[in-house]
Amino acid sequence: MEQRNLTCLINFVYGSWPDIFEAPSYLCERAILAPTNEVATTINAQIIKQKATEEMSYYSMIALMIQLLTIAQLNLSTRRNSSIQYT
Repeated sequence: MEQRNLTCLINFVYGSWPDIFEAPSYLCERAILAPTNEVATTINAQIIKQKATEEMSYYSMIALMIQLLTIAQLNLSTRRNSSIQYT
């Protein structure tokens, strides 16, 4: 798919870029139908590329709990080892 045509299609369907990601309902009212998953992937990649944002990482509570548990285990292990008296 030619890049210029794809950009024109995205702009036609979704309109003004700065505002569209602020209102999810706006996106729900619009869609670009693609004949194959490959074309859909190309369109999605272009939309993401056009929306310049800062990269963020999201962590689940499970990851946080594992980190806290590991720290607690290390603290407990350190306390046990420091209470052992060597003669």
